[in-house]
Amino acid sequence: MADNRLPYFLAGLGIGAAAGLLLAPSTGDRTRARLTRRAHEGKAFISQSSDELRKVAEVAVGKGRQAVQEQRANLESAFRAGMEAYRDVSGAHW
Repeated sequence: MADNRLPYFLAGLGIGAAAGLLLAPSTGDRTRARLTRRAHEGKAFISQSSDELRKVAEVAVGKGRQAVQEQRANLESAFRAGMEAYRDVSGAHW
């Protein structure tokens, strides 16, 4: 039974290939050129997007560092104020 299917498969393969050649929207050279151009456009888009993402990340990191420094300064100030309040209340001198 499988022997009967092979000619139909080969006929379908030939018809499909012929239809593809006849109905193709452009020549192989044009198609390759279009695919190459689109690949370059995609590469440029990814490069530009990664540059923009890098810039956004740098800004976010800078803001994060600034926030950490401000929090650290606030904590140091609060710690000093707490130590002074403790000294005032207990009379201890360190």
